[in-house]
Amino acid sequence: GQGMSQFVPDGPDWGPPGSGIVGKTCPRCKLQIESGGLMAMDKAWHQKCFVCDYCKGPFVNGAFIQQFGRPYCKACDLRLYGVYCKGCSQPIEGFILQALNESWHAHHFTCTSCQKVLSDGQFREIGGKPYCPHCNLTTSR
Repeated sequence: GQGMSQFVPDGPDWGPPGSGIVGKTCPRCKLQIESGGLMAMDKAWHQKCFVCDYCKGPFVNGAFIQQFGRPYCKACDLRLYGVYCKGCSQPIEGFILQALNESWHAHHFTCTSCQKVLSDGQFREIGGKPYCPHCNLTTSR
């Protein structure tokens, strides 16, 4: 799921009792946090240690995506766990069109012959490829 990191100011007494992170162990470097730090994924981290698990880059505005207990930036999450379009080989964000046992961006699911977008769901499969009703008639003759 998506998450946000929260910066915690210096001092063990910041916030409600027991909420300070000074003295807690950072899960990345395994060293004790001596000042500052941040809270993310229910853990206390050094700011420099809370980075994308894959590219090791910082998170834009503290936003990250958690997969299997690890934080990822959006680009790496798509690279590692994304669904890819059969038409363009790029990751699909948002609506995923499923057809012919493949995943597509809606605008890339087109007739093999005339390239018309098949967004209305009207197509015929010939040889594992999609054809619009018009091209299907001319192809099957």
